Amino acid sequence: MNNFKHFLFIILISLSFFSCHSQKEELRITSKVSELPVKILEIKKFKDSSEVYLMIPQEFSIINSLKSDLRLSRSHLGKFSNIISLKDYHLYSFDGELKDAPYKMKIDKGETKNFRLYAGYRMIISDQKILNQLNKTNLVQTKQNFQVYDIGGIKKNEEFLNQKVPDSLEGSIYLQFYNFSSKQRFFKDTPVEF
Repeated sequence: MNNFKHFLFIILISLSFFSCHSQKEELRITSKVSELPVKILEIKKFKDSSEVYLMIPQEFSIINSLKSDLRLSRSHLGKFSNIISLKDYHLYSFDGELKDAPYKMKIDKGETKNFRLYAGYRMIISDQKILNQLNKTNLVQTKQNFQVYDIGGIKKNEEFLNQKVPDSLEGSIYLQFYNFSSKQRFFKDTPVEF
């Protein structure tokens, strides 16, 4: 009976050690609702509508608790990690203005990196209330000859966003990492939230 107690004690200590050990060594992504404005990148203007990318702000942190440095090899927005549709989805980083999606970025072990991105969905907008907002006063940037407009925060546009970006279209932001120690690549994803 005494040997059984020792055996059970050793098993419990081992399980406790391994469960704590595995919790510490991971790559975590924590998201928060962004206060940045929703943007529209206008591609083409028609008589009563516009072809646009509806840009929804996303903010999250990547916490590298692994025992290895990582490289963020690439990132994209879409429905699947292995299929990239640059026609229907665009992902931009944001640092005062829209820039290319993050890639080739080193994340040291123990480091936390914060990201501010815009998830863009290609669509035709004929909503006159939104189209009327696309004027010179809301113009915030010209990117590759396309006009970028702010149309207000997520809360202000919640009904419009839910109508234009249904669950079937939302997708996720896929991040591909390279682990310097194991020399392996892997994906992590975070859903688009608003």
